This record gives sequence, C-alpha cells and structure tokens, in this order.
Amino acid sequence: MIKNILESKSALVLLLLFFLFYSCQSNEESSKSKIKKSLDIFQQLNAYEDSILSSGQIATSLKYEKENGSTYQVSAHLNPNNEILMLEEKISENNNQFLQANYFYIQKGALYASKELTQHNKDSLNEEKYTERIVFYDKEKVSKAYEKTSSKESTISQLDYTQINSKGLSFEKAKHCLNQEGEFITTFQGFVFHNNMVYIVVGGLGDDSYSSALRVNNKDDLVLFLMKDQKKYLNRKLKIIFENIDEQNGYSYQSYIQGTFSD
Repeated sequence: MIKNILESKSALVLLLLFFLFYSCQSNEESSKSKIKKSLDIFQQLNAYEDSILSSGQIATSLKYEKENGSTYQVSAHLNPNNEILMLEEKISENNNQFLQANYFYIQKGALYASKELTQHNKDSLNEEKYTERIVFYDKEKVSKAYEKTSSKESTISQLDYTQINSKGLSFEKAKHCLNQEGEFITTFQGFVFHNNMVYIVVGGLGDDSYSSALRVNNKDDLVLFLMKDQKKYLNRKLKIIFENIDEQNGYSYQSYIQGTFSD
C-alpha cells in the first residue's frame, strides 16, 4: 500500500517536473522567437533602406528658415516611376541646440515604418541626449514602436531597443514642404543684394513664418518683372524651380532656375 502511494507520488512529481520543464522551455523558445522576430523586422527595414538609397534618385525641397534660427528641409527618394519610397525630414531648433531627422518609409503609397533620430545638445538646463525611435505601421496605424536613448552618440548603436507606446509620425508637413504649400508657401518677399550677388527671398506671411533665399545667377522674365517694382508684388504667390549647388570649396547654395506667378 505504502509502496503504491510512494510510486504514485514519484510519478506525480515526475509529471509535474516534466510540465514545469516543458513550460519553461516553451517560454524560453517563445521569448527567443519574439527576439528573433524583432531582429528580423529591423533587418528588413535596414535592407529596405539600403535598396532605396542605392536608387540614387532624390528630389529636395527648399531649405526653409525662421528668424529664430530654426530650419526645415525635406528630401524625397524616388523609384524610376517617380513614386516616393522614403521621405527624409531634417529639423533644427534653438540655433542647433535641438536636431531631429525623421525618415518615413513608404510601400505602395502607404506608410510602412518611420525612424526618428533626435539630438539634444548640452546647455545650461539640459544634458546631452540622443534618442532613436522606430515605429512600424499597419494600414497607417501604429502596430509596434521601439526606442533607445543614450547620453553619447557613439554608444547608441550598441544599445538594444525597448518596446514603447507611440502615436507615430505623420509626413503631411513634409509633403507640404516638397509642394511649396501650407506653411511653406512661396510668396515673393523681395530681393537681397550681397557681394555682387542677387538673392530672391520667398516664404510665408507673418513674423513666425518660414522663408528661403535663392541665388539668382540668370535673370528670367519673372525676376526682371519683379525688379521693376518690388513693393507692388510683395506677397504674390510664386512657384519656384531651383537646384542645389555644391561648390568645390565646400560652399553650397540654392540656385534659382525659373519662377512663375501661381495666384
């Protein structure tokens, strides 16, 4: 009788140990699977970005500035059909005390993922801080978000991501910038003459609006027309065609190519 009870207890203990081991093993495998899956989505994103950058087709917005020193500019990476694959948004505020670069990855016209890199430079109130945040989307809604933060730029790549809650990013502002519309509207704001060079200034209305200056190397009909009476045509809406020039000495500027009235 006692022997049967002991044998039954031994069998029960072995059974419990088996389930405990199986449960731990399952949890461990599940954890490994989740980690592998997370690594896979980052690797897929990196591979997608590499394929985009190799295409080499880029359209760039004007570089906009505010009187307080803030700047904003957007680049669009395109496929051979001129469809946008990635938008790159560059932002600086408080005279470069805060820098941010946002990347929007687009597949079949829908937002697939976004990457946000922020840099807070050290000042009297804040310590230096670097943050990298990646958000994945499903039908334009946030599905998963990850973040890592470091006090040094050189170490952030060595850190692991932590899953977080995030509202994600919108690229509506970036599209407005590329299309010279909304707060990035290009109205005529006058000419600036400096070192024998002529610059046409365009931008929005109001004290806190964005503006952009372009060097005029060749005066087209619009420039000649505006020069006759600048005050008369202030705040008229323009559509500007331009190109970015990088000189061998490292100096770069926006070169005015052509413009038309758009109102």
